[in-house]
Amino acid sequence: MKKHFSFIFVLILTLLISNKNFSQISEGGIPKGWDLTQDNIPTVSMPEINKEALLIEDEAEAAMNLPFRFGFPHEVSIDVLEQAKKDFLADGTVLYRLRIHCPEATTINLTYSDFYLPEGAKFFIYSEDKRELIGAFTHRNNNQDGLFATGLIRGDKIVLEIQVPVSLVRYTRVVVSTVVHGYKDIFSAGNRWEDFGSSGACNINVKCPPGIPWANEVRSVAMILTAGGSRLCSGVMLNNVRQDLTPYFLTANHCMTGNPSTWIIMFNYQSPTCANINGPLNYTVSGTQTKASNSASDFALLLLNQAPPDSYQVHYAGWSAINVPADSGVGIHHPSGDIKKISLSGQPFEHDTWSGTPANSHWRVRWHPQGLRGVTEPGSSGSPIFDQNHRVVGQLHGGPSSCTASDKSDLYGKFSMSWNYGSTPSTRLRDWLDPDNTGTLVLDGWDPTMGTPDTVPPTRITDLQVVDPTSNSLRLIWTAPMDTSFGGVRKYTIKYSSSPILDTVSFNNATTIPNNLVPKNPGQQESFTVTGLPFSTTYYFAIRSNDRWNNFSLVSNSPSGTTLGAPSIGVNPTSMLKILMPQQTVVDSVMITNTSLNPSTLNFNINLTNNTF
Repeated sequence: MKKHFSFIFVLILTLLISNKNFSQISEGGIPKGWDLTQDNIPTVSMPEINKEALLIEDEAEAAMNLPFRFGFPHEVSIDVLEQAKKDFLADGTVLYRLRIHCPEATTINLTYSDFYLPEGAKFFIYSEDKRELIGAFTHRNNNQDGLFATGLIRGDKIVLEIQVPVSLVRYTRVVVSTVVHGYKDIFSAGNRWEDFGSSGACNINVKCPPGIPWANEVRSVAMILTAGGSRLCSGVMLNNVRQDLTPYFLTANHCMTGNPSTWIIMFNYQSPTCANINGPLNYTVSGTQTKASNSASDFALLLLNQAPPDSYQVHYAGWSAINVPADSGVGIHHPSGDIKKISLSGQPFEHDTWSGTPANSHWRVRWHPQGLRGVTEPGSSGSPIFDQNHRVVGQLHGGPSSCTASDKSDLYGKFSMSWNYGSTPSTRLRDWLDPDNTGTLVLDGWDPTMGTPDTVPPTRITDLQVVDPTSNSLRLIWTAPMDTSFGGVRKYTIKYSSSPILDTVSFNNATTIPNNLVPKNPGQQESFTVTGLPFSTTYYFAIRSNDRWNNFSLVSNSPSGTTLGAPSIGVNPTSMLKILMPQQTVVDSVMITNTSLNPSTLNFNINLTNNTF
């Protein structure tokens, strides 16, 4: 019998779960209730579930076109403000706290039928042991339909906390409609052993060597919590011809269970290394809108209610709507709800048909016959298949593959059929991904970390190193961008100072290196050397392109002896490269990147190689 799948995504941000897990698009912060006793908080307990019966049902569903189930949805109506413990704080805030208990649950997540927070109110959810926290949710999380959903918290007890000024209590509404009781231990925290996860052993973590060339595509894939948050599918963020970061998300039509307004899209659930280590649950977006779908090619295109923040480092994948078989490709997915995996096919794709769909509406993708390079499983449905050019050419419908099955192949609904299927925008991709009807059929992926879409190549500082390991000198090399805003040519000024004072013209008391660099053509390299920098002194570097300074932010931990600061300075607030000249210290690789999306700014990678000052 054929199996069907559902689930998805990632990051280049592959991180270990921290002791306190802050998640979903929110404002962060610490709940006021953490410093108060929890002894008298009312508890709403869910009924016990029959796990064995649910698992038997799941086996039957493996032969049906249903998404992978991991939790049981308790349908409830819990008015948090009515049932919670109420405390009046000295600052005029009313604090509401309510505990929800699901006996022996592995995780708990919630949906809401009436959710409204006035400006000034905050909503948190955390585990009883305070190891995991999501929120604060605020008025920015309100939706017009009043629906909402929040992500996973591990454990069998959670605490809901609302902080609201007393004058705004009457405007605040938080009504829970579904409590999802996780009964499969697929998100267990802190595990680190060879058999971690529930997928087959032939599946490959995305951080293993086969996944490295696909790092951008890995960042585009995400997991979906569907059907009131109780089932899982996979999907992929898509670029569009305007390249304006509209958050379009592709998945399978058969994953369309429950109300998409309460779906949770979870990015970056993956191991931080090639080893089997659990991943973070905290890169989530709540709520989607269905823009187009059809059963012929089994696709659904969603629009996320909110774009993923830059901190998620999500990639918007490229695609091809040309009906030509790929020479080879990869699938990126979450088999059986596991951390993100990559499957490799070294054979040409084949035209094929899923039962009940038009002829040749699908690609048949064949994996390695011994299953040593990954397969797919329930939980992979909706995940993308990429061709050898790193472009999406379909999404997973289903198939017979598994690590132990003899047939290592699967069927993916063709992107080329989804592109122009039917007579209205509601059944095809074309109107959404090419809204100006340019006729584009092939588009590469893009995201803000790669520079502006017109920047080819993106600007890179390729080397920052000691010129002579026995001296106290630094050498900086970078590459000019492809930018038409100044006729493809730029003038640069680089300045450094021992004090972080920057105005719109120059550093005060600074040295310019050199005073005016000659204009460069796009792609030309330029370098300068700073010598005579005393040890144990901090220096601030900035680069000026024509008439503006470039803004930097830290995206990696600082190595020993080196710090990267982000102070707000001068008329134009700027974060500069901040280097402490160490005394005989080995400096490891670091990276900073420009966060501005303005096309006239630069995007840098800076590497301090393993040299000794």
